[in-house]
Amino acid sequence: MSGSPASLAAGASVDCVFDLGPDWRQYTLVCVTVTSTAPAAQFASVFMVGSDTTANNSSRRLGPAFSNAAGSWFVTTFTSASGAAEMHTRPKGRYLLVRINNEATNPQGSASKVTLTAFPS
Repeated sequence: MSGSPASLAAGASVDCVFDLGPDWRQYTLVCVTVTSTAPAAQFASVFMVGSDTTANNSSRRLGPAFSNAAGSWFVTTFTSASGAAEMHTRPKGRYLLVRINNEATNPQGSASKVTLTAFPS
Protein backbone atom coordinates (compact mmCIF):
# COMPACT_ATOMS: atom_id res chain seq x y z
CA MET A 1 0.00 0.00 0.00
CA SER A 2 1.08 3.54 -0.63
CA GLY A 3 -0.58 6.77 0.45
CA SER A 4 -2.33 7.61 3.71
CA PRO A 5 -4.90 10.14 4.94
CA ALA A 6 -3.00 10.53 8.26
CA SER A 7 -2.29 14.22 8.87
CA LEU A 8 -3.70 15.10 5.41
CA ALA A 9 -3.76 18.89 5.02
CA ALA A 10 -7.03 20.81 4.83
CA GLY A 11 -8.41 20.73 1.29
CA ALA A 12 -5.80 18.19 0.13
CA SER A 13 -6.31 14.83 -1.60
CA VAL A 14 -4.47 11.53 -1.46
CA ASP A 15 -4.59 8.31 -3.47
CA CYS A 16 -4.15 5.23 -1.31
CA VAL A 17 -2.97 2.50 -3.70
CA PHE A 18 -3.39 -1.17 -2.83
CA ASP A 19 -1.53 -3.73 -4.94
CA LEU A 20 -3.61 -6.93 -5.04
CA GLY A 21 -0.77 -8.78 -6.76
CA PRO A 22 -0.49 -10.65 -10.04
CA ASP A 23 -3.26 -13.06 -9.00
CA TRP A 24 -5.69 -10.23 -8.28
CA ARG A 25 -8.55 -12.10 -9.99
CA GLN A 26 -8.76 -14.45 -7.01
CA TYR A 27 -10.26 -11.61 -4.96
CA THR A 28 -13.95 -11.37 -5.73
CA LEU A 29 -14.78 -8.96 -2.92
CA VAL A 30 -12.91 -6.30 -0.98
CA CYS A 31 -13.91 -4.29 2.07
CA VAL A 32 -12.42 -0.80 2.38
CA THR A 33 -12.55 0.77 5.84
CA VAL A 34 -11.96 4.53 6.12
CA THR A 35 -11.43 6.43 9.37
CA SER A 36 -11.45 10.23 9.69
CA THR A 37 -10.11 11.70 12.94
CA ALA A 38 -10.04 15.12 14.61
CA PRO A 39 -9.14 17.92 14.19
CA ALA A 40 -10.92 17.32 10.85
CA ALA A 41 -14.67 16.84 11.07
CA GLN A 42 -14.94 14.67 7.94
CA PHE A 43 -13.59 13.65 4.57
CA ALA A 44 -15.14 15.77 1.82
CA SER A 45 -15.42 12.69 -0.41
CA VAL A 46 -14.10 9.19 -0.95
CA PHE A 47 -14.21 7.03 -4.08
CA MET A 48 -12.54 3.86 -5.34
CA VAL A 49 -10.99 3.04 -8.70
CA GLY A 50 -9.90 -0.27 -10.21
CA SER A 51 -6.83 -0.08 -12.44
CA ASP A 52 -4.09 -2.07 -14.15
CA THR A 53 -1.63 0.70 -13.20
CA THR A 54 -1.11 2.92 -10.15
CA ALA A 55 -2.60 5.91 -12.02
CA ASN A 56 -5.99 7.16 -10.86
CA ASN A 57 -8.43 7.02 -13.78
CA SER A 58 -11.75 8.26 -12.39
CA SER A 59 -13.60 6.77 -15.38
CA ARG A 60 -12.93 3.37 -13.77
CA ARG A 61 -14.71 4.12 -10.50
CA LEU A 62 -15.99 1.07 -8.67
CA GLY A 63 -19.56 0.60 -7.54
CA PRO A 64 -20.98 -1.03 -4.43
CA ALA A 65 -20.77 -4.83 -4.37
CA PHE A 66 -24.24 -5.41 -2.95
CA SER A 67 -26.32 -3.14 -5.13
CA ASN A 68 -28.00 -3.52 -8.49
CA ALA A 69 -27.98 0.23 -9.00
CA ALA A 70 -25.82 1.58 -11.78
CA GLY A 71 -23.20 4.04 -10.69
CA SER A 72 -20.15 4.23 -8.50
CA TRP A 73 -19.16 5.05 -4.95
CA PHE A 74 -18.70 8.72 -4.24
CA VAL A 75 -19.26 8.92 -0.54
CA THR A 76 -19.43 12.14 1.45
CA THR A 77 -20.60 10.89 4.84
CA PHE A 78 -17.36 9.81 6.54
CA THR A 79 -17.31 11.97 9.67
CA SER A 80 -14.82 11.94 12.52
CA ALA A 81 -17.65 11.69 15.03
CA SER A 82 -19.14 8.53 13.52
CA GLY A 83 -15.85 6.59 13.42
CA ALA A 84 -14.81 4.06 10.81
CA ALA A 85 -17.04 3.42 7.80
CA GLU A 86 -16.92 0.46 5.41
CA MET A 87 -17.56 0.01 1.69
CA HIS A 88 -17.64 -3.30 -0.18
CA THR A 89 -16.77 -3.52 -3.86
CA ARG A 90 -15.47 -5.95 -6.47
CA PRO A 91 -11.92 -5.33 -7.77
CA LYS A 92 -11.36 -4.60 -11.45
CA GLY A 93 -7.61 -4.70 -12.04
CA ARG A 94 -4.46 -5.39 -10.08
CA TYR A 95 -4.59 -2.07 -8.23
CA LEU A 96 -7.36 -0.66 -6.09
CA LEU A 97 -7.06 3.07 -5.51
CA VAL A 98 -8.97 4.93 -2.83
CA ARG A 99 -9.11 8.69 -3.52
CA ILE A 100 -9.68 10.65 -0.32
CA ASN A 101 -10.45 14.36 -0.45
CA ASN A 102 -10.14 16.14 2.89
CA GLU A 103 -12.44 18.86 4.11
CA ALA A 104 -11.34 22.45 3.46
CA THR A 105 -11.12 23.63 7.08
CA ASN A 106 -9.01 21.26 9.20
CA PRO A 107 -6.25 18.70 8.69
CA GLN A 108 -6.89 15.03 9.41
CA GLY A 109 -5.57 13.62 12.66
CA SER A 110 -2.55 11.35 12.70
CA ALA A 111 -4.78 8.30 13.39
CA SER A 112 -6.79 8.73 10.16
CA LYS A 113 -6.46 5.66 7.99
CA VAL A 114 -7.76 3.46 5.22
CA THR A 115 -7.51 -0.33 5.32
CA LEU A 116 -8.43 -3.05 2.86
CA THR A 117 -9.57 -6.62 3.44
CA ALA A 118 -9.60 -8.83 0.32
CA PHE A 119 -11.70 -11.98 0.14
CA PRO A 120 -10.66 -14.76 -2.27
CA SER A 121 -13.27 -16.76 -4.17
